[in-house]
Amino acid sequence: MKSAFIVGLLLGFAGLLGAAAYPWVDHPRISSRTGVVANGGRTESFVIRLPADRILVRGDLPAGFRYPQQVQIGPDFGSPSLLAEHFKFRDSAGEVVGIASRHVVRAGSSTETAWCLVFPGRGAAWLVGAADPTAPQRALANAGYTPGEAFSGDLRLTIAETDADRSGVLVAGRQEFENLGGDYLESWQISGVTAAGDMLGTIRLDTVTRQRR
Repeated sequence: MKSAFIVGLLLGFAGLLGAAAYPWVDHPRISSRTGVVANGGRTESFVIRLPADRILVRGDLPAGFRYPQQVQIGPDFGSPSLLAEHFKFRDSAGEVVGIASRHVVRAGSSTETAWCLVFPGRGAAWLVGAADPTAPQRALANAGYTPGEAFSGDLRLTIAETDADRSGVLVAGRQEFENLGGDYLESWQISGVTAAGDMLGTIRLDTVTRQRR
């Protein structure tokens, strides 16, 4: 799961977004909205609204839906095994609190995902876990969606590890996240697709973090 290639992608993207978190700029800290769990850890949830919060997508690996015209689509990376997306992300109250990258890589028979969450004023967190980029497409097909036609519904799916209730783990962090470990769960809610093919819905990341021992 924690392949060197995935970790390299995470660290590479951290460099691109370093200016958002590095302390040479005194970013105001946005208050975190956390809960407490019984073992002394904390929970924090983040939401991405589709298509409004998507910034950029690149790569050849199919994402399972069409992107709006205003989203910039760059050239392919020359590999049929990579999908890279950049988003704004929000806290549980709907306030934008940072920028995220989601890199999906197909390595042999497995598919892995790497999230980098950058919080101005708080730091950054790196998550590595499972992913199936075709899951939204298959869920829509099973619900009767026909490309080219508008669709509405309430589809919910979780991107989880096999026989597990988590999508992956927190592998590294900076500033407030530097000494934390924990798990995350990635889930999708699809409320519809426009006739033009734009998906409507949310991606949700629910995290549980604890101090490393």
